[in-house]
Amino acid sequence: FATGTTSISVATNEEDYTVSPALFSFHGPLQTFSISPSIGSLSGGTEVRIHATNIMFTESLACMFGNIHVKATFLGPNKLACVSPQVLETGHSRISITLNGQNYHNDHNSAVFTYILQPEVLRITPNHGWKIGDTDVFLESRNLYLDKSIRVYCAFGQHENLVVAQTKADNLIKCKTPGYIGGKSALPVSLVYEGTTQRSS
Repeated sequence: FATGTTSISVATNEEDYTVSPALFSFHGPLQTFSISPSIGSLSGGTEVRIHATNIMFTESLACMFGNIHVKATFLGPNKLACVSPQVLETGHSRISITLNGQNYHNDHNSAVFTYILQPEVLRITPNHGWKIGDTDVFLESRNLYLDKSIRVYCAFGQHENLVVAQTKADNLIKCKTPGYIGGKSALPVSLVYEGTTQRSS
């Protein structure tokens, strides 16, 4: 598929053409390779990074989440980012990309974003342990989204203190506490999905 830029000529009599200063660019077909993260909150605000072929910067670069149009940020060759809009219901939303605001491309295999409810931690058992860590902590939760392709982490205090969670039941998670590194001795514990920054309440 030929790509490039060409000038536009205009004529009213099919003979005398005037070359316009406007240019028209041709590009190859877009093909989405991956999106990350592929899940996010109903409230929106998740930055979704998209890898696709033949992406280039244009003033009209944008995404569609279902039928909702959002502006895209060009990150470099074959990379862009879009922030998920707020929606009212959970479910899947296909992401489409456009370079010109008219022709939208979507990949039926990979470009699907899933809106989920924010998980809630209801109870932590036990709620204390040794400073050296390695205590099994069980989190009873609600609205936990389980997908084999997406890891769930327990966050102890700061976001960087992430521990891979083990699913014991639909709404029961087990994590081992990390070692105590100073600061506050009582730390909030929350759930974080892989690739996202949004925590459970």
